[in-house]
Amino acid sequence: MNQRLQICQEVETAGEAGLKGITANPRFRSISQRAKAVILQDAVDEGLIEGFRILQAHHYFRLTEAGRFYLQTAITGPKAHSILDEIEAEMAGEA
Repeated sequence: MNQRLQICQEVETAGEAGLKGITANPRFRSISQRAKAVILQDAVDEGLIEGFRILQAHHYFRLTEAGRFYLQTAITGPKAHSILDEIEAEMAGEA
C-alpha cells in the first residue's frame, strides 16, 4: 500500500477530532517522527490533508476534499474502473 493512501486512511479513521500528528517543535522529534513528518508533508503538499490545529504541542490533520476523492478512488482498482467505464458506456448508448 502506498504511503499517501495509508495516511489518508489513518486520517479518515481519526474522524472529526483529526489525526494526531507529530510534535510541532522539530527539535523534539525522534527519528521515526522525522520520517513521518516527511510523509505527512508530502500529503499536505499534494493537497490530500491539511493541518487545522496545534494542540498540546502536536499538529492535527484532517482530509481535504481531494483527499476524500483520492481515498475513494484509490481503493477501487483498475479492474473496477474498467467495469465502471463499461457501465457508463452502456448507459450512454441507451440514452
